[in-house]
Amino acid sequence: MISSQFTKPIVVSRQAAGSSIVLSTDLIAANDFKIVVNDVLVSVVYSVSALNTMALIAAAIAAVGGVTSAIAASSTRIDILPSEVGLEKAVVTGGASQPTVSLYGGYFGGTYIPGIPSSISMQASVQPLRGYELLNVVEAQRGREQVKVYSDLPLLSLDEANGVLADRFTFAGHTYEVHSSAPNLYLGRPHYKCMASRLDPAPH
Repeated sequence: MISSQFTKPIVVSRQAAGSSIVLSTDLIAANDFKIVVNDVLVSVVYSVSALNTMALIAAAIAAVGGVTSAIAASSTRIDILPSEVGLEKAVVTGGASQPTVSLYGGYFGGTYIPGIPSSISMQASVQPLRGYELLNVVEAQRGREQVKVYSDLPLLSLDEANGVLADRFTFAGHTYEVHSSAPNLYLGRPHYKCMASRLDPAPH
């Protein structure tokens, strides 16, 4: 654990790696949720509660070929991996009223809709890189200001093979994107050391 006297609070924006189905309100009795997933029609009628129904919908989506996972994150949201899963014709019918359905994190109707990021608050020590550390920065990143981040929680760097997008955070009024992350052990205190590049342009 890093001593709190050396850290400051930062808010990390974790980019959504997959697709999300988001309802405007909770499902209610007699609602029938329909969506076409990879050309397969999924239809689930409200059962017991909104959250239970979303869990049933997620399970039905997860059973479709090509879907790695589908999880009911709340009573109005389902997160799906990978982002290449085909989602279309999402609609709710039946019941006294029907929530609207929004899709995020993929191409829908020929238009790309970004995924929904989440925010994570943590304590971290953000420091400039030393000369020898700059030598290890990949050439594509060298034109940007670099910082290193020590934190008790891991930050995510880009992993295209597994559909993981890099974390971003704001520090001293600037936005940085993580490009490397690894466990670190210093003086017997386990934590993580990450490298990040400033995204917004530096003043000339």
